[in-house]
Amino acid sequence: MKLMKKLIMVAVLIIFVPAFLLAGGGEKDAGMERKTVVLLILGTQTPYCPPYVSNFTTKLNEVGIGTFVFDAKFDAALQASQMDDAIAMQPDLICLFALDSAGMAPGIKKSYDAGVPVMMINNRSLPESEKYTLLYAGPDVYQEGQAAAELMNEVLGGRGNVVMIEGATGQEAQLKRANGFTDRLQELNSDINVIARQTAGWRKDLAVQVMQDFIVRYGDEIDGVYAQDDTMAIGVWVAMDEAGLHREQFPLSVSEEAGKALQR
Repeated sequence: MKLMKKLIMVAVLIIFVPAFLLAGGGEKDAGMERKTVVLLILGTQTPYCPPYVSNFTTKLNEVGIGTFVFDAKFDAALQASQMDDAIAMQPDLICLFALDSAGMAPGIKKSYDAGVPVMMINNRSLPESEKYTLLYAGPDVYQEGQAAAELMNEVLGGRGNVVMIEGATGQEAQLKRANGFTDRLQELNSDINVIARQTAGWRKDLAVQVMQDFIVRYGDEIDGVYAQDDTMAIGVWVAMDEAGLHREQFPLSVSEEAGKALQR
C-alpha cells in the first residue's frame, strides 16, 4: 500500500447558534400555565448534540419554560413519528432539528394545521414548507462548504486530489456542505478534484472506516480530505495514525482555520 505524500484536512466548524429567542423575559403572570417547548433532535449519538440539548433545556428552564426532548437516534421514520407525538402534546412551540427535511414536511404541515408553531433549528425546512414554520435559527451550511473549499484551495495551491467524508445521507447539512464545496472550487477555477466521497453519518467510528478504505484504495493519490464536521475529522486522524500518517505532518488546524474562514 502506498502512503499519501501529503494530506491536508479541512473540516467545517459547526457554530452553536442559540435555538430559541425569548421575548418578554422569564417572568410568569399569576395564574398562567407554564409554557412548554418540545425539542425534536435528530440524534444524541454524536458529540455535538448532547451539549446542544443540555444548553437548550437549561436556558429555557432558567426562565420558567418547560421542555421535553425527543431523540430520533438518526432514524428519519422515528423522527416523523415523534413529530406526531409532539403535536399531540399541544406545546407552545416545537423546535425541530430535522434529520430529513423532506420526510418531516408532512409533520410540519400537520403541526401548522393543529395551531402548534414550528421553529426550524440547524437544518432548514424544504422551501415549500417554509410558510408553515415560524422561523429558522442556525448556520448557513452552504457557506460553510464554500469556506472549506477556499481553505482547501489555499493550502493545496489550487491543485490536487481530495476525498470527501460526508454527514448523514439526505440531510441538508450533508448536501449543502458538499455542494458549497464543489461549487466554490469551480468558481475559483481550481484544479482540485474530488476523487471519492462517502457518508459517515457524523460519526467518528464510521469516519475511521471510510478513511481506512480511502487510504487502501487511493494511497498517495490523496492530497487532501474534506470532512464535513470535526467529529468525523477526528475519525480521519485516527485512521491516519493507524496508517503511520501522523497529525504533526498536517499544518492546518481543523476548527480554528475553518472558523477564521467563516468569519471572513
